[in-house]
Amino acid sequence: MLETACWRIQPDESVPIRPVPIQMEGCGDFKACLTDPYPVPEGEEPPADDLPLPCRTWSLWRQTDPVALFNGKVAPGVPDYTVAYANNMFVFENEDNMKAFMKDPKKYLKAPPKMPKEFRMLILGPRGMGMHT
Repeated sequence: MLETACWRIQPDESVPIRPVPIQMEGCGDFKACLTDPYPVPEGEEPPADDLPLPCRTWSLWRQTDPVALFNGKVAPGVPDYTVAYANNMFVFENEDNMKAFMKDPKKYLKAPPKMPKEFRMLILGPRGMGMHT
């Protein structure tokens, strides 16, 4: 009985102890970023096809570059620069931002996303909709 209990509570060796950023290569679009399997490191065998994909979702930043937002700029991410970190997907404007995030992801995730103070937005619509400002 003790052996059974120890076997059931043993840690899963395939899951890293702490989250590690993984660059997703070849994502053609945003949907593929969530559904494509993780890249297999060189020298390792790919997992069996019958295993379920890990549950991945967009981060709180959605398709906005967290590094650019950290630096006070709102920039949309590109699917070519995608990183999986702690089962969340992050997209970046350029390769430099992606590499900066992969070097130290916690630096950019300390605070929840917020718009910079100098951000301005203009919304236009048809006349007579009732909005004046």
